[in-house]
Amino acid sequence: MDHYSISGYVIGLLDFPEYMIWDRFNEFTCPAATPHMTFTIIAKDYEEACILPDGAQLLVESSLNRTYKLGGSTHFLHTQGEVVSSIIVNNDYSECILNIEPSFCSLHADFEKQTLINCEIVTEIRKILTGRLAVDRGLCLHSCVINYNGNGVLFSAVTKTGKSTHAHFWQEVFPGTEIINGDNGFCRVLDDCPFVFGAPWCGDSNEYINKTLPVSAIVFIERAPENSIEKLGALDAFMRLSARCYMPFWDKDLVNKTMDTVEYMTREVACYLLKCRPDRDAVRIAHHELFGT
Repeated sequence: MDHYSISGYVIGLLDFPEYMIWDRFNEFTCPAATPHMTFTIIAKDYEEACILPDGAQLLVESSLNRTYKLGGSTHFLHTQGEVVSSIIVNNDYSECILNIEPSFCSLHADFEKQTLINCEIVTEIRKILTGRLAVDRGLCLHSCVINYNGNGVLFSAVTKTGKSTHAHFWQEVFPGTEIINGDNGFCRVLDDCPFVFGAPWCGDSNEYINKTLPVSAIVFIERAPENSIEKLGALDAFMRLSARCYMPFWDKDLVNKTMDTVEYMTREVACYLLKCRPDRDAVRIAHHELFGT
């Protein structure tokens, strides 16, 4: 079993062929320990993997998959022909079985095909991690995360609005600033304190570092002709933060848990709205408001 530390969890990957293990996981390798989450690969035909016993409760259905609750587990059934035919995860999201079409498990294919398989599997691992975060007072926020003098600051915005550009300006204006993740903030409340974790899922930015920081501020960015920043009230912060989270939409109980975490974070973490141009002056204005200098 290979072991990785992601979002404060020791994650074990059992029976994974080497080409199914994402190279970005290497940054998060950790010594062998009792895993908080275990993912197991099983080769199983679609017809067998997608048989459900009587009594399964349908949670959500789309053209691509169906999700059921059955006793102490959740079953994700995919369409035929996909790499991952189905997923079974227990109630606390600590044990997960990925049923893979046998033709993919025994594959001796070219690099492009293996990359596709790898991509589908790590996408499913992220999905299950989202569920585990919800269970443990956590969430994933669409954001660019920086480390400024040991402070975790999350910049969130609609795609292509400029959150990464703004973060890179922080690196220019304040040398030593690190980008922990270029597209996602994986957060957990530990001992009543919100923390943000580095993680390998970072969109197209290819920017990620394995570090953990207390969350100092969350800044929502909007484009504007002039630079200005204001601290948000609780309701406005709640609405903006909940809109930027990746929700475990397949389970209403997990969604409710995520919303509880959103509410807690907006009470404990200062949230701001930065209306700005893509320039260095916006960084200076934000820095003054966040850190008083």
